Amino acid sequence: MTNESHQEASASRVRINRRQALGGLAGLGLSAALSGCVSPRGSSSGNENPIVRENQLPGTRDWLLTNTRVDPATRYRCPWIEGYCSRTSVRAGETIRFHVSTNPASQFTLDVYRMGYYDGAGGRLMKRLGPFDGTVQPDPPVGEKRLRDCTWSACTELAIPRDWLSGVYLGKLTAEREGLQSYVIVIVERELTG
Repeated sequence: MTNESHQEASASRVRINRRQALGGLAGLGLSAALSGCVSPRGSSSGNENPIVRENQLPGTRDWLLTNTRVDPATRYRCPWIEGYCSRTSVRAGETIRFHVSTNPASQFTLDVYRMGYYDGAGGRLMKRLGPFDGTVQPDPPVGEKRLRDCTWSACTELAIPRDWLSGVYLGKLTAEREGLQSYVIVIVERELTG
């Protein structure tokens, strides 16, 4: 093999296309984002990390929505059951309120899941709330830049337990009337200790 053909063979082995490069970068970013979430079982440092201990607990796939519907007029909303939290993030120990509308009026439940590894299940049930009497809350007018300012009544509030770890928490709303579901999302942060 000549030196020139050796170089061509080496170059062809290391060539990657744009899709492979972007995929590798995305995987690297995901690995960096999840690096604190999981570690090999039985590692000595895992017992000291509360996130690792949390993610070794049994999980569930019940956090997934199984009965959804989108309003064809808006192509985005699910007015049969929809809601929001009074804050997008909250510290453990603080209180958050949940604002929900059901149309038509229906009782509903709110199951709060912490998202994490949980042996591949993706979430763990932290709290079950309800049932609550759902009401039709008024559609807020479309404002500037298509923003809507909801001022719905709160259906309940929750003092975030101090032992809840930082992370993304999903509130799965389920209307009892037709079983339709949607999410509310909140970020929980741990109290800073110093």
